[in-house]
Amino acid sequence: MATKQPGSLNKPLTLKQRKFVDALPLSNSATEAAIKAGYSSIGESPMVEASRTLRIAKVQAAIAEQRDKLNAPAIAEVKERKTWLSKVLRNVNLGEPIPVQAGLAASDQLNKMERLYAPETVVHNDNRTQILMGYSLEQLDALLEAMKDEVVVQESTET
Repeated sequence: MATKQPGSLNKPLTLKQRKFVDALPLSNSATEAAIKAGYSSIGESPMVEASRTLRIAKVQAAIAEQRDKLNAPAIAEVKERKTWLSKVLRNVNLGEPIPVQAGLAASDQLNKMERLYAPETVVHNDNRTQILMGYSLEQLDALLEAMKDEVVVQESTET
C-alpha cells in the first residue's frame, strides 16, 4: 500500500497556495508573494512559509505550468515590450502623435520593468500588516510615534 506524500499532485492547491502561485510572478520575492497570499506573520515568518510552500510538489507543478503559459508565443517577450514602450515614450514610428500621458505611462512601465522604484514597504506588527506606500513623511512620522507608544504600553503590561 503506497503512502501519500504531502503535497500530492492528485489534490488541488489550497486557496492560499493558489494565491501564492498567482502572486509569485507579480512579486519581488517569494516572501512578498506569501504576504500577498495571506500567510500569517504570527509564529512563522512569511519567508519560512514561502520556503515551505515552494517545496510542495503540487505548488512546483503549478508554478511550472504558469511559467509555460507566460512563455507562450502569443505573449510578447520582455525585449519586445520594452521596444514598443520605448517607441511610445519617444513617439517614434507609430503613425500618429501620442498624447504626453501615454509617453509618461510608458516611462513609468519601463521603470517598473527595470525595478527602478523601491518596493512597497511592509511593516509587520503582530497580526497587522500595513502598506506604507503613498504616505507623506509627516504621516509616516505620526505612524512611527504611534507604534512606539503602542510598544511601550505592551511592554509595561507584560511586566
